[in-house]
Amino acid sequence: MDMGSLVALNGHFDTVAILGTISNRSVFREFLVAVRVWAKARGLYSNKCGFLGGYSWAIMAARIHQLFPKAPSIVLLARFFEVYSQWNWTNPVALQVYPKPVYRPTPRDRMVVVTVSAPFKNSSRNVTRSTLAVLKTELVGAWKCIHACDLDSLYSPIPFFTMYDSFLQLHVQAADRRDFLLWSSWIESRLISLLIPVERASAAITLHPYPHPFESPHSLTDFGCCYYIGL
Repeated sequence: MDMGSLVALNGHFDTVAILGTISNRSVFREFLVAVRVWAKARGLYSNKCGFLGGYSWAIMAARIHQLFPKAPSIVLLARFFEVYSQWNWTNPVALQVYPKPVYRPTPRDRMVVVTVSAPFKNSSRNVTRSTLAVLKTELVGAWKCIHACDLDSLYSPIPFFTMYDSFLQLHVQAADRRDFLLWSSWIESRLISLLIPVERASAAITLHPYPHPFESPHSLTDFGCCYYIGL
């Protein structure tokens, strides 16, 4: 069996393991959809850009469901933001399953969300000092919206370009669609490699990458886009 097939199987086993901890799957699905809609609206749904992917959000949501197994979805959503807005991120988030997930954090780990199936890993390994700060801010803001019963603000898109005075623009351009897709995908997968050295060089800098590209105003071809990082 090739590596791609093994990865796909491991993802299936992880999904089965998560659902195995859930007492009410229909309520959990509704709750998880709400979390994911919020994360996407706020620009937090991207493992490549130093935030969290769908798997990490699912583990965090499943842990809340374990703590409050009889709660309806709207209460679970409130508990999600209440708990994680106050979470001490030196402590890992892990589901109560058998065998018990055991993971030893590394110096690089800013946030630990432990995978469900062995070998246990940190699914939030790409989170950096800067993106953790953004996640904390957004979780606190979401809890304030929930506490104020303001669902419109909770799901409002992040006003990214009004949040910072300066931005780093990464312009991607190619001659044809195939090369553009390959090139832009490579750039997106390497954004973490840009963030971490800059953070190490200056503790005063906070970098906020936006996880989706924008149409490039400067492209000389039909195949171009821009990625932005708030400074």
